[in-house]
Amino acid sequence: LGQISQGYDYEKKPSEKILTHAQALAADSHFKLLGGVDPCSRIRKKFETKFGCKAFASVEEAAFEAEVDVLVIATPTEAHWSAFELALVNFSPTAILCEKPLSINSIEAKQMVSLCEERGVKLFVNYIRRSDPAIQALKSKLMNREITYPFSGTCWYSGGIYNSASHFCDLFQFLFGEPKSWEARSKFKFNQNPSDPHADFSVEFQNGCVEFKPVPNQQVFYNRFELVFSNCVVSYRQNSDLELYMQENR
Repeated sequence: LGQISQGYDYEKKPSEKILTHAQALAADSHFKLLGGVDPCSRIRKKFETKFGCKAFASVEEAAFEAEVDVLVIATPTEAHWSAFELALVNFSPTAILCEKPLSINSIEAKQMVSLCEERGVKLFVNYIRRSDPAIQALKSKLMNREITYPFSGTCWYSGGIYNSASHFCDLFQFLFGEPKSWEARSKFKFNQNPSDPHADFSVEFQNGCVEFKPVPNQQVFYNRFELVFSNCVVSYRQNSDLELYMQENR
């Protein structure tokens, strides 16, 4: 029950801002928020005070809630696998929504996907930019060939590859399909988290390539990309502002 679960918008009403899982689920009439899990009693109390439902110290304690359709895993990344195992042992969900990245271990990630497929559980990773209306509109223009290939792109990212760059890797895969290849060129020493490296790297798609550049000053939060097509330039800023500059036909 940390920042992405309830912290970012704790002091806000849903009508003002929705930035967390708990706020989104509680505000949506299609769902009924049943409870949360956190080992910290102070955080559990905050959850119960705002949302009016029970918070538990462990998944096992929460397991009496048999009719759980959707589970959200928002633990630190290194605990995703253990939380996932506990979830499948104690519940029979229809869907699991996991915070990104799914895992920093490819074997664990593949096991999570396989287990969900075996049990008929839909597995989602919280790469929210796919659902951005502006991104949806851009995807539509690409599909309708209003924007034409080839393209060349540059993406600047703060944070590490797993925490931040993965958002944009997923976004470009959504827009352009499966990558053909990728190449890492350098690893920088300014990284503050050894488990989440920074690197210059490129990803090649069928119709173009995106160059990824880490931001060297980690005190500055900066995520942005520019895509240049044959008839259009797309500019995307960190606050999700997206601008299209279409070339006029002559």
